[in-house]
Amino acid sequence: GKVTTEWNWGEAVITVTTADGGYTASCTVTVVPPTTLNNPTPLFSIYPNPFTNYLIVHIPTTQPINIYNLSGQCVYKSTLYAGTNKIDTSHLPNGFYVVKCGDESLKMVK
Repeated sequence: GKVTTEWNWGEAVITVTTADGGYTASCTVTVVPPTTLNNPTPLFSIYPNPFTNYLIVHIPTTQPINIYNLSGQCVYKSTLYAGTNKIDTSHLPNGFYVVKCGDESLKMVK
């Protein structure tokens, strides 16, 4: 069969047609941005990944941040201010890291 969609923010029309065209069914569904589907707004965003000599961290409020190596050792600890922050990571050896900010953690690679 064939499935087509036409959508605008707020609603989508989904139409399904059998391969022979003998039957068509449509329904309208509400389109909600993904951040509102039981997913809280992330506490921070961080890039690039993989990183080299720096990380860019964007956070909505001032909060502590920690970077851990795979052995669980804290290799960086600081308090970042609301907005965009640049962290110097040139001293870190290549490897895998976990960046923790508030209750959220992200895996990163250098």
